[in-house]
Amino acid sequence: MKQLFLSILVILLFNTTSLSAQSLQKELIDYCLNSDVKTLLKQLKKLEKRKDVIFDNFAYHIDYEIIDNFHAQLFEIKHTKKDNANLNCISTYRLRIIEKDNQLIFYEIDEGFRDQKDIWTTKTLIIRHCGTSLFNELIKKYEDVYDIKLETLPIFSTDFLYYTPLKIDYYNCSFYKKREILITAVEQKNTTQLLAWLKSGNVPLQLYAIEGIFQLTEKGVSFPPNTWNWIQLVQKKEGNVRTATGCGSEQSPIYILVQQIKGRYGKAKRKVKQAANS
Repeated sequence: MKQLFLSILVILLFNTTSLSAQSLQKELIDYCLNSDVKTLLKQLKKLEKRKDVIFDNFAYHIDYEIIDNFHAQLFEIKHTKKDNANLNCISTYRLRIIEKDNQLIFYEIDEGFRDQKDIWTTKTLIIRHCGTSLFNELIKKYEDVYDIKLETLPIFSTDFLYYTPLKIDYYNCSFYKKREILITAVEQKNTTQLLAWLKSGNVPLQLYAIEGIFQLTEKGVSFPPNTWNWIQLVQKKEGNVRTATGCGSEQSPIYILVQQIKGRYGKAKRKVKQAANS
C-alpha cells in the first residue's frame, strides 16, 4: 500500500511539473485547435490573470471588421520565464484570428519583437491555419468587391496609427512619422498607392487613403467610380482603431473617424460620390 501511495504521488508530481513547464506557445495552439471564438476569448481572459503573462490590450490590440461581418482580432502577449541563469526572460507573441458567427476561420501565432520605431518583426512563425470553407468565402467576397486577392498581413499590421495633429507643436511627436506616408503620397499624386491602401483592410491606412483621395480630388485628380463605394464600406465597419491627435493615443470608432474626414472635405466628398453615380 505504501509503495502504491508513493507511485501515485510520483505520477501526480510528474503531471504537475509537466503542466507548469508547458509552454505558452502550446497553450495558445491548444486554445485555437479546440475552441470556438467565445471559448477562446474566455480562455485568454483566464490566461491574462496569470502573473507571468501580460496582455497589451490597448496600443497593439486589433478588433474590427474586415468585410461582411468577418472580424479580425490581434492579441499581443508577453510571457515572463526564468532562463538557465535564473534571470527573467520575456518572450512576446502575437495571436491573430479571423472569425465569423463565432467560428474561428483563421488563426496565426508567431513570436517576435517591436523595434524602436514600433515595427513588428517576426522571429518564429509558430502556427498558421486558414483551411476553412468560411475563410475561402472571405477570400472570394473580398475579390468580388475589390478585384484583388486578400492579404492577411496588412490587416493585422500595427505599424501605423491614424494621426491627425491639432496644433503645429504636435508635429514633433513621434506619431507624426505615421502621417508622413500620406503627405508623400499626396505630394506625388500617387493614386495607385492611395487606392491600394483603401483596399488593404488595414483601417489606419484606409483612413489615410480616404483623406488623401479627398485632398487630390480637390486638386482635380479623378478616381475610379467604385472609390465612393469602397469608402462607404470603411465607414460601415464595426470596431475601433488606434488614433492620436497629440502625443498620446486612444481608441476611436471607425465610422466616426470616416464621418470626420468627410466633414473636413465636403466638396471633395460630393465629387467622389457624384463620380460613383455618373
